[in-house]
Amino acid sequence: MHFVDQDFFRCLFLLGLLPHLLFGFNLGLPSGLYDEFGCAINEGYFWCGSSSRCLKGWDTCEDGAADPVDCQLRASGLTWDLVPLRRSASSDYFLYAAGLSNVSIIFNVCGNAGTPWDKGCHQTFGVGHNQAQVLPAPAFAMDEGAKECKRLGGSVLGGKNMKMSMIDPMDPMLGVSITYSGGNSCQGLPLYNCVQPISEMDIALDDRSARGDVCRHSMEVSVKCHPGLTSTPTFEDIRIYQPCTYRLTLHSVHGCPLECPRDKQGRICGAQGVCQFERQFDGHTLTYSEPHCLCEAPYKGPSCSSDFHSILSKQRLVGPFLPIVGTVPPYVIFIVFVAAFAAIGWKSLRARRLGIMLWAHTRRLLNKQAALAHKKAEPMEPIEMAGPNPMVLSKKEDAVML
Repeated sequence: MHFVDQDFFRCLFLLGLLPHLLFGFNLGLPSGLYDEFGCAINEGYFWCGSSSRCLKGWDTCEDGAADPVDCQLRASGLTWDLVPLRRSASSDYFLYAAGLSNVSIIFNVCGNAGTPWDKGCHQTFGVGHNQAQVLPAPAFAMDEGAKECKRLGGSVLGGKNMKMSMIDPMDPMLGVSITYSGGNSCQGLPLYNCVQPISEMDIALDDRSARGDVCRHSMEVSVKCHPGLTSTPTFEDIRIYQPCTYRLTLHSVHGCPLECPRDKQGRICGAQGVCQFERQFDGHTLTYSEPHCLCEAPYKGPSCSSDFHSILSKQRLVGPFLPIVGTVPPYVIFIVFVAAFAAIGWKSLRARRLGIMLWAHTRRLLNKQAALAHKKAEPMEPIEMAGPNPMVLSKKEDAVML
């Protein structure tokens, strides 16, 4: 059964008629077991704000499925879009708080999370009187040890209880931050330390409000720019700063400005460079010029998606001819392939024949050189020498005798 008017429920509840209309007149259920929307708490019913009805058991409250929340930040001439990080209630983000193994967090980005009814989160309470909350929330903190659940923010339907800002206005590539406010009241530190102080009206004149140490639970989600994480983001540990503030950091390409050049996979500068800006300050407003990529060597191009090897790759060479090949009849392609293989075979055969001829010519030259070397190495025939002239000897002897 669907109901649309929330005020109608409250009027019937104040008149005492709503419990009887929903569950009959003869059940005799005590009125204290119904919440302000007429949901029978003792029967396990809880209020679902997105569909405006009481749910029970395994019914899923898709609180974050249809939130028309603007999830874009426009600042200093740049734009961030976190819509791709938003999830439905059936796939909310789930993490454990750092150092607290019993504390788990369910949250959504730019949307309300599904109410974890099985953890007792359909109705959560804060400190002081009249601090119960039943409306959807962007985040829940569940303490398994204490068996309690807290809302870390009020409903963000229509953009309420949510604020987006740059993490560092001087560095747009650092990312953006989302702050959820309006959660359950909590016992905090002195008033000046509260991220969201609570007013005396909210605390219903509780004694603690006079001391200024009552705050509201809040959560800060920092989405840092990561040029290569285009699908599932990575998370750092959830930290609890002061008793009432939870802080979480995640890394995703959606934390980068939309103006940064992207490749076909959606990566900033192809994950091979840095997106750079030039600051422009006119004395009143800080803006940034059109971003550009500073690529690492050997990458280049507007998005650092090309290099020397990619230019000569087969994909770039064959790509332009694919439409032409698709219009050619199959038999023509077959003939071309046969002719190509025949040409390759002819070249191979010719090269082999030339190789054989060169080998034969080289062998003949080697044989000639070997024959010449053998001929030079043969011994020479002896040469006959004439004997001494007796006339010359007799003249030499006569000269000695004299």
